[in-house]
Amino acid sequence: MSAISHLLASISPLLSTLENAIQEISHVPSEVDTLRKHLEQASEIVEKSIMVEKSLRSRYAATLNTISPVMVLPRWIILDVFYMAVHAEEETTSRPADISLVCRSWRDLAGSCAVLWTKVHVDATKVYMLENLSTKVKRVPIELDIQRKRGGDHLWMFNNKKMPRIGSLRMTLAQDYWRFVPFRLLEDGRIDTSDLKTLDLRMDPSIYRGHGSGFCNVSLNHINAPLLRTFKIQEFKITSMPNVPFHLTTLSICRTAMEYETLRQFLEHSPDLEELSIYSISFFRGDSELYEALPVTLPRLKRFALEATSYMQFVTLVLPLGAPGLESLSITVNFDGEDGDLWADHKYASILKSFLSRVSTHTLIRVALFSLTGIICEFIKVLDARYPNNNNNRSRGLEALTLGISTEWLDENDPENLCTRDHLRVLVETLATHCQPLRELHLSKALVGSEEFRRDLERWVGVLNIDTNRPYVT
Repeated sequence: MSAISHLLASISPLLSTLENAIQEISHVPSEVDTLRKHLEQASEIVEKSIMVEKSLRSRYAATLNTISPVMVLPRWIILDVFYMAVHAEEETTSRPADISLVCRSWRDLAGSCAVLWTKVHVDATKVYMLENLSTKVKRVPIELDIQRKRGGDHLWMFNNKKMPRIGSLRMTLAQDYWRFVPFRLLEDGRIDTSDLKTLDLRMDPSIYRGHGSGFCNVSLNHINAPLLRTFKIQEFKITSMPNVPFHLTTLSICRTAMEYETLRQFLEHSPDLEELSIYSISFFRGDSELYEALPVTLPRLKRFALEATSYMQFVTLVLPLGAPGLESLSITVNFDGEDGDLWADHKYASILKSFLSRVSTHTLIRVALFSLTGIICEFIKVLDARYPNNNNNRSRGLEALTLGISTEWLDENDPENLCTRDHLRVLVETLATHCQPLRELHLSKALVGSEEFRRDLERWVGVLNIDTNRPYVT
């Protein structure tokens, strides 16, 4: 018994310790729950703190932007900069979305300005994308440039009611242009052109050069564009005029065929025409009828560029035209091999003299002449006669003169070139003495001759440019 009692006495403390440990462990779950609750509360506080920090940083950045030099600028100035940035490149679609990625203020500003989204350059197979553009541009007319590739999707149709309003339309077409739906709709008058201010129709020169041949026809009689001011056409044959006349400020005709009466209607109905360019035009009517052209005066014409391929064309296009306020004149006389040798050089000069007699010496400041040496020589004589030596009023005179001769007359010692240089020296000295010195003189290499002649010219002109790499080609 004493042994058992001794054993129990020795175990008793251990049991007491174990009991105490069990009692302590029984309290642990409640403390864990408490700690878990505290941890969850702390996590919520941290998350809220992070959100508050982000909000404060965003407000700080926005406030900082508002006081930056750019944001201090008036809204209209920023929009002008945006407009120039997105419309800077030719034949590319404007990309205001890039500006929208800079900051929220710019995104809101770009989104509120419809004109930033109006320049559109698309392949003909993707014209359907224009329907999605209407919501961005609202009712602001767009500048649409369509490139038609040969053999493209010519079966595509669009809903004209969903199309944005068109302020400028340029179509570059392929050989099968008549199969292109937008072109057919334009000819038929089923495209809304009431907002159209610019119309540019041309064939892709890398695919086809039509020179007004019979199957490159375009009819204008169903195009109702009362606001049209710029009309450009290249590589077509105009078969009919619009029922409602165009009132143009810019007219450009390049390698295009038409009746002479068509050209005359363009000019007569455009008294505000400021720029006229005619390159290699062909007329349907007989040559004898072209001489019956009546005078047409364009009081606001500032720039006139002409390329004539025959004497008859030169007479028809230059003789009837009156341009009292002309500032820039460019004339190229080419020859098609049919009548180039039938007319004396002075005949061309007499036509130019008659034309210039109706142009004020106070307005004409830029002249460019390209042709054979003999014609250039006669043209120089005409210019010299416009500025007499006894001019006491010192009229404004020419500021820039360009003279180019064809590559088949590049011999510097050719007698005609020598004669031309003599008359050129007289003209340059007359301008410098009785008007004002030429600011710019551009010459073909063959017209310069000796170094002594070149130094003489440099005495009387501001800038002398000798074109040695790109002589004029007939």
